[in-house]
Amino acid sequence: MATEQGAAALMGIAFLAGACAAAAVRAVRDWWHSRNRMLDPDWDV
Repeated sequence: MATEQGAAALMGIAFLAGACAAAAVRAVRDWWHSRNRMLDPDWDV
């Protein structure tokens, strides 16, 4: 029982960490694109 709860907690923590990492990567990518667009108006990917 305790091991099942521990595994569920680890899975939940891993899921939250993955979601936070994905959000952080997306935010950095958006910032990088806006920065490059500001520095070079023709730059857009």
